[in-house]
Amino acid sequence: AMGTMDSGILVAIVMFILMANLLVKSGIAEELFEAIRWLMGPLRGGVAIAVIMVCMIIAACTGIVGAAVVSMGLAALPVIMKYKYEKKLAAGTICAGGTLGIMFPPSVMLIALADLTGLSAGKLLVGGLFPGFVLGGLYITYIAIRCGLNPKLGPALSLEERASTPVSARIAMAFKAILAPGALIVLVLGSIFTGTTTVREASGVGAVGSF
Repeated sequence: AMGTMDSGILVAIVMFILMANLLVKSGIAEELFEAIRWLMGPLRGGVAIAVIMVCMIIAACTGIVGAAVVSMGLAALPVIMKYKYEKKLAAGTICAGGTLGIMFPPSVMLIALADLTGLSAGKLLVGGLFPGFVLGGLYITYIAIRCGLNPKLGPALSLEERASTPVSARIAMAFKAILAPGALIVLVLGSIFTGTTTVREASGVGAVGSF
């Protein structure tokens, strides 16, 4: 047990969990969801698709499941239910989107796996990126098809709501909301993928950046 816990790579897990907590408390996830919701709202199932997209961004920022599930459970579920989405679709979207945290780097699970197997943490994190995008894309496709066939499952925003916020304002809102988490993703993942830092060093940079 002592030999397992004496591994330096485990420092990265602590730092990434700290980073996730700082991001959740900052309200970035809620702001991001609100911006993408207005952007995707005109589509059937658009609010649920917005949840998956935000979960993918949060996963790439935090690497843990709990951050996305808690943030979207608090911020998105009341909005989804307000638009009379099917309850099973609403709950399933949040839970499924949250699981993307174990695939997208900086995945805490992959770091723990690297420690247990002796494999390169950096290579495992890079390896999780493509499957994460594929799974997120499949979730979005599933929601779009189901709500397209049965609009009652996930109705689009009303014409009045769409008219209240012009498209240019929606795009500007989304760009502003994604700026901070996007910079953090580039800072942390970019330094790992380019080999500029180790995973441990990148986790420290991410914790300071999120603060």
